[in-house]
Amino acid sequence: MDASPPEHTDTQPTPEDPAEHARAMARSKFLCAESVFASLVRAKGWDIPRPTSLATGLCSGVSRTCGQCGALSGAILALGFGLGRTAPEESLEPCYNAVEELVEEFRTEFGGRDCIDVAGINIADPEGLAEFRRQNLWATRCEHVIAFAVTKALELLDASGA
Repeated sequence: MDASPPEHTDTQPTPEDPAEHARAMARSKFLCAESVFASLVRAKGWDIPRPTSLATGLCSGVSRTCGQCGALSGAILALGFGLGRTAPEESLEPCYNAVEELVEEFRTEFGGRDCIDVAGINIADPEGLAEFRRQNLWATRCEHVIAFAVTKALELLDASGA
């Protein structure tokens, strides 16, 4: 949900709790979708090379376009990997049901699913981005959103056996 890409470090945070791992990634300058998806990949032991790069375009409300919250997008990406189809004859329902539950709980918790609703500020606007930074919303709001998305997605994946 931060708007400008920070410098990334080669050092990966190491907390064992997936939500805390995601928070640590966010504190180390990875963004919302990157932190959520990479932490879920790590928690599930999936072999996905460069998970942060797969999620980068989903960060900051889909690359500062006022789209869906990156934390939610990163969690949906993980649900798709864990529950999605690998053949057209397979059912969509396991993935769709999990995504629907995640989105509904996310909306209930945060009042919407788009970055602008969750953050309460339009970060696509330079003045909004400046206000986002001035209020330190990344630390005071987004880290909580990131932890929620990881926790809920992991519950859904674990409940499905993924």
